[in-house]
Amino acid sequence: MSNTLISPSHLELFFERLSANFGQFLVLRGYEFLPVGYTNDIDVFVPKEDLPRFFECINNLDGIDSKLVILISRFGLIKCELLLNGVIIPFDVLYGFYYAGLEYQDCDQLSSNSKTHSCGLFSTPGISDEVRISLLKELLHNGRVRSDK
Repeated sequence: MSNTLISPSHLELFFERLSANFGQFLVLRGYEFLPVGYTNDIDVFVPKEDLPRFFECINNLDGIDSKLVILISRFGLIKCELLLNGVIIPFDVLYGFYYAGLEYQDCDQLSSNSKTHSCGLFSTPGISDEVRISLLKELLHNGRVRSDK
């Protein structure tokens, strides 16, 4: 895992256009440097019913060349690459939080507890939801909690 800040050109413009065209969405973690940069990947939560509109929005933003390419899709998660003016950005879209078919984070609660990021372009999870998601993801999916968590 890299902790190097990556600041592709047009990333801030991408978030501005996405926010204007789609509306609020939730960046789950790694949002400290957004909208101008990221360190590992970008993880967003979008309610399942909004997924078609979210993908349509990203793939048709005015004045910017953006496209989401799906790499892997599994229950609750769509691992993608965001192609942004020729730059590839790891971009995961989550619509649920599951392990062995059981939900470990209530999505309605996640949305209602979220707060608008200081940039005003997206929301971030409440601290209790962020900690729960991070720790349970590490424990359930990876069998351990990484030292950087």
